[in-house]
Amino acid sequence: ILSQCTQVRLATGVLQDAHVSFSLVGKQIRSQDLRVLEDNLVRMDFMPRLVSLDLSRNLITHEGIENFLGSMEPYMPNLKTLRLNENPLFGSKGVAGIVGFVERTKCLVNLELKKCRITSSGMKKLALMDTPDTLRLLDVSSNFLEFKYVSKFLQKEASKNSNKRCQINFENNPRITPEQLSQLRMEDALI
Repeated sequence: ILSQCTQVRLATGVLQDAHVSFSLVGKQIRSQDLRVLEDNLVRMDFMPRLVSLDLSRNLITHEGIENFLGSMEPYMPNLKTLRLNENPLFGSKGVAGIVGFVERTKCLVNLELKKCRITSSGMKKLALMDTPDTLRLLDVSSNFLEFKYVSKFLQKEASKNSNKRCQINFENNPRITPEQLSQLRMEDALI
């Protein structure tokens, strides 16, 4: 992890005004590794320019991501994309751990939570959260969601002005029947 932080620092040292994307995909990062990463990232001068953070395909738990985002929030004021895809230990508790961060963010545009073993209790938290006006895409595809809370999320977004609505990708959720999927697609199309 530390060597990749050094590489990013060297790569961004030349372009002081460039936006930065930081990716640690598939590195088997665990929650304790996030503490080490956090300790090092806070010292990196590129953090205010960080626009994309990808921690997909790791072993991040709900406690780990909640602590990490809580500590790192002041250092990532321009974060537009957060990818946490394919973190099988994340689950619905992970959603609970990031909702506060998502609600407080001032510029998050994309939130990706594909294949994170999120169930209806996690989708309920997303449906009830105060979705920021900047959020344009929530990807919860390939989880274990049910119809009810995906529909509630769509209904909530339908009540917003069209330029402030968040789209949701809910494909490949085996607990949503083909009939329910068709209904959700119709609801989504009406937004």
